[in-house]
Amino acid sequence: MAEEPAGRPAKPDFTPGRPVTAYSGDELLAVVRWIDTDGTERSDEELLRAAMKELGFARLGPRIKEALGAAVAAARG
Repeated sequence: MAEEPAGRPAKPDFTPGRPVTAYSGDELLAVVRWIDTDGTERSDEELLRAAMKELGFARLGPRIKEALGAAVAAARG
């Protein structure tokens, strides 16, 4: 298992594969922040897609784009 970068928060506790509406804004923000601290440089779009994959979403529909886009904006704001 790869070592976590120093100061990286623990992986949030969430169940992948639920509808995006089943996650709270805080849960989505925690996932986005966790991904964003892995030491990999990503654009906002790449971060959104990494979160989408982590949450088990196969397609980027309008609700997912809106919810994860808000989480990315809040994490990077």
